[in-house]
Amino acid sequence: MEDFMSSDGTSHDLAPQKPALSPVEATGTTIERQQMTAAGQAANRAAADYLFADYRQRRAESTLRTQRAALVLWVEYLVKVGAASELLAEAQAWALASLNDEELEELAEYAAVRETSLPIIYGAVYCQSLPAAWQGVTWGLVEGFVKWLLSERYSVASVNNRLSAVRVYVRLAAKAGVISSDEHALIREVRGYGETEAKRVNKRRAKTRVGHKKDEAIVLTAEQARLLKTQHTPTPQGIRDRLLMCLLLDLGLRASEVAELRVEDFAEPGHVTVRRPKTVSVDRMELSADILKALVAYAPYQRKEGLLLRGSRKNEELTEQNMSVRAIGGRVKILGRDILGIWELSPHDLRHTWATRAAKNSDPFTLRDAGGWTNMQTPGRYVERSKVVNEGIQLDY
Repeated sequence: MEDFMSSDGTSHDLAPQKPALSPVEATGTTIERQQMTAAGQAANRAAADYLFADYRQRRAESTLRTQRAALVLWVEYLVKVGAASELLAEAQAWALASLNDEELEELAEYAAVRETSLPIIYGAVYCQSLPAAWQGVTWGLVEGFVKWLLSERYSVASVNNRLSAVRVYVRLAAKAGVISSDEHALIREVRGYGETEAKRVNKRRAKTRVGHKKDEAIVLTAEQARLLKTQHTPTPQGIRDRLLMCLLLDLGLRASEVAELRVEDFAEPGHVTVRRPKTVSVDRMELSADILKALVAYAPYQRKEGLLLRGSRKNEELTEQNMSVRAIGGRVKILGRDILGIWELSPHDLRHTWATRAAKNSDPFTLRDAGGWTNMQTPGRYVERSKVVNEGIQLDY
């Protein structure tokens, strides 16, 4: 509304005025705002804790396993530099209070397989579960982690992968408010190594490695692959191992894909239906002659339905338990050592062997489909390596 001028020259606003709050109303408004602030802070805390759970729900089991292995190294590094005592105490208290007996037993088995102390395993799982585990982490610690991995003779590719895992959880912790935005910005500047940089780093450091860690995936010879498919004891465990090796070497399956195989997947004669958790896809594959023979031998021990591969005991008898991804990895490692004398053989090495040898007579598209990849880069690299690069070159001298 317009103002009007009184006789004494004073201007008056004709707009209606909001009445002043009474003391009681003002107090009520203050209380409401305090309650909203408290509710907002509680919601932030709940959302912060849920960040980690939500992330884990969105990721494949294989990704989470790889990250957990990286976080085991992270905790081992913190122990080495004397920065893990509080973390380990919190992690153990959290694990004993939050995990059930089955989960605790699984972690104990994991610690035994890795030959790592159980408190360190608790620490890694804690880092994967709650933002509080990352309290006090700085860019200097992360930078030191990278240098420590190099000093421990890990390959540059392994260093990059471990750093990537740590940065994932640092990002979540920063979003949860545990790590400041300034510190997070500095941590983001901790870089891994590009291909050219990796060559320089490897050239300048000694070639020897601690233990049996390997720089690159192993490619078996044809003779070695045949030995892995045939040299097994005629026990229930040996018969199952023969089938396991044939599936890995003849189809190039990932360990997670083998663990998912069901008896029903072999219903079509000569073929198998393969579910691929990593790419969330399903493929139909032709069985090799060696797989068919191994299936016949395994038939007396096979369930009528359900998961194909059964676990085993030290007496080489089979159990009613299923063969997990970790158990498959452990078995490949043992068979590689016992049959071939190769330490640290893994299911990925068998897949790498399959892809390398299959690429010699395949094009990238066929290899991509058979290997269950969703991109052309990986199969393209295998085919490229197998090429004779100067084939077709003709000279006139």
